[in-house]
Amino acid sequence: GGGDVVFTQSPGQAIASVDGLEFLFDTPGGLACEVSDDEFGFSYFGDNDVGLAGGASIEGGQWWGSLTLRIPGDNSVTEYSAKLIDNPSAVAISGNSVSYSGPMEKTSTTADGSLSEPEDVGNGMFSSTCG
Repeated sequence: GGGDVVFTQSPGQAIASVDGLEFLFDTPGGLACEVSDDEFGFSYFGDNDVGLAGGASIEGGQWWGSLTLRIPGDNSVTEYSAKLIDNPSAVAISGNSVSYSGPMEKTSTTADGSLSEPEDVGNGMFSSTCG
């Protein structure tokens, strides 16, 4: 990955900061937290069923996978996604920690279940440390 892990968390914790929002996570989700030099995966739940999950592996200098912050609303779900494929240097791995700090996009579902077009929201940060 790229440089140093951004905003390294305590073991078993994660943080998401994007579009003026910030969430802290310390409840593991269904995906086991794993980090190695060439792949990672994790999932967490926070307050009000907000979730942070992702998994990716590197091949030919490109990260393939997804990293997504999911925020349920009353009649919709908003998702912020890291633009991994276009920004491989935004991923940093050190020991059992991984972060992505770079461009993100947002999509939302509407009351009728349709999905909005992706909207660029500038840079954001996701950081996780496995326990």
